[in-house]
Amino acid sequence: MTFSKEDLQKLKEAISSENIVSFLEELEGKPRYYNSSVIVSRTVCHDGDSHKLYYYPKTYSFHCYTNCGTFDIFELVRKIFNMSFFQSIYYVVNKFGLQYLVDTEEENSVYNATRKIEEKYFQTHKRIFETQKEFQIQHIDLPNYKEDILSRFSYPIIGPWEREGILREVIRDAKIGYYPGGSQITIPHYDQNNRLIGIRGRQLGEEECAVFGKYRPLYINNQSYAHPLGFNLYGLNNSKNNIRKIEKAVILEGELSPYSAFLSYR
Repeated sequence: MTFSKEDLQKLKEAISSENIVSFLEELEGKPRYYNSSVIVSRTVCHDGDSHKLYYYPKTYSFHCYTNCGTFDIFELVRKIFNMSFFQSIYYVVNKFGLQYLVDTEEENSVYNATRKIEEKYFQTHKRIFETQKEFQIQHIDLPNYKEDILSRFSYPIIGPWEREGILREVIRDAKIGYYPGGSQITIPHYDQNNRLIGIRGRQLGEEECAVFGKYRPLYINNQSYAHPLGFNLYGLNNSKNNIRKIEKAVILEGELSPYSAFLSYR
């Protein structure tokens, strides 16, 4: 299986800034936006603690200002997971769901090659998975933002979402609003104890969506309202009592699935 420079560029361009943020969060990079577009993270490329790893969406490249220089997503994966360059391509294609950019034969090769490196992946990164296992028993300290920021947003009727099946009362109770300064619909995230731990924004501008992705943490006056998505279930604060009663839960990807929003409040 071979990839040309054009193929690799096509793959990099298909990875949104939101994907990059989520990936860095999984790696405990604690990413945040800088100047609304550039992403700044802990230097996970060499397991450093300083926030000097920058991702520039216009060039689809990273730059580590302490040690590693400039590189792309494939090189970052290679560094972190101790893979070969070709294995890193397989991993990226599988991780970000980019099989549609390769033909059927290559897609199967990607799938099979990815499965073969899974064992090496788990062995090399026991620290990450042991930490996640530990989190199942212990609580981690999530951010705790002041709720008065929500008073700066407006709360209009969101017609398209209502037509998708999200009830107006659900939108109201979830405190979903609109931030004019960023042209974003605002989605507060709470932990099970009703603490505000983050705010996500749904970008409305088509150009911004194309460059930065539709969903990303809200960024206001140099303050990022990001939080590690993997350590909190959206809507659990409202649904936990019903889950206890019926001893069942439905978990869906994305806080704006009409079903996830509806079930969180029923």
